[in-house]
Amino acid sequence: MEKQSLRILANTEYSLWNEFLDTLEYANVFQAVSYLEALKVNGWHYEVVVNEDPAGSIISGAIIQLKTLIGNRYAYAAINYGPLSRNHDSGLEPIIDYLRQKKCKILDLMLPSGIDINSVKGLKYKHTGNNYTYLLDLLVPYEKIFTNFSYTHRNCARKGKKEGVEITFSTDQSIIPLFLTKYMEMASRKSLKAITPSLMQAIVSNLLSTNNGFFAVASFKEVVYEIAFVSTAGKSARYLYGASSKQPKGTPPIGQYLHEQIIVKLQAEGYSTYDLGGIVSEVVPPEDETYGVWKFKKGFGGKATTMTANYRVFLSGGLSRLISPFI
Repeated sequence: MEKQSLRILANTEYSLWNEFLDTLEYANVFQAVSYLEALKVNGWHYEVVVNEDPAGSIISGAIIQLKTLIGNRYAYAAINYGPLSRNHDSGLEPIIDYLRQKKCKILDLMLPSGIDINSVKGLKYKHTGNNYTYLLDLLVPYEKIFTNFSYTHRNCARKGKKEGVEITFSTDQSIIPLFLTKYMEMASRKSLKAITPSLMQAIVSNLLSTNNGFFAVASFKEVVYEIAFVSTAGKSARYLYGASSKQPKGTPPIGQYLHEQIIVKLQAEGYSTYDLGGIVSEVVPPEDETYGVWKFKKGFGGKATTMTANYRVFLSGGLSRLISPFI
């Protein structure tokens, strides 16, 4: 095991973290600086904590979200999809020690699959659930990916292309207002719990400005019906947000062709994985309200994957449990 030293990156060193993400087989936008910058609109601040080898290269680390609670007396932390590592040592233990030194009482931890929380001895925690997704391997030939689409998805993608659905890609910030309008209309139409427009605008704008994402816009006869926002980090891409309008009768299928073209673009640009976004479970029964979303994502032939195991970690014994209800 390499000897490690823990330190906090200065904001002038954040490019080192971005370079580290580029070395990983699977990175995640939730550990991108530009994403965390956007969360400041919700009262979060953050630190980039890294473990380095003797040569000064980052071998593991995490971006830690931080808030204060109850009159600024207690610190609360969250780590989403981290720590990340380029070797077999997750670097979790020194991060836990650091948070204790900061007198942090509670850590909400979305721990990447493959990291054992019990590697930190004596840790008190409660398992709060898992995050699941469908993950597409973009390193296999396109023909195999398309063959793995469901019969319906293959036909819909072909029909969308044949009947003149147009897919365009853009990093233009001017698309954001249209995207937000369609998103809020969709959320109202489908009774979805929506992300606040100010937060979504901050996230999308930040990711676009740092080349960590792009829009995929689907239109038919010059009318925009669907917009996907795809985030990128390292060699990984994720369908982060989507917005759609109600399609009139006679409109060709759009969603399957939209994602098929996203896959083509990502493969051409050298990405290794395409995360189709969250699902509530690896298997969803037909009576579940999210069954339609699960079935649509499953139709692209990706692998149902447990991305993280989620925990609430109590870093200060009884006091942590006492303040837990305030979070």
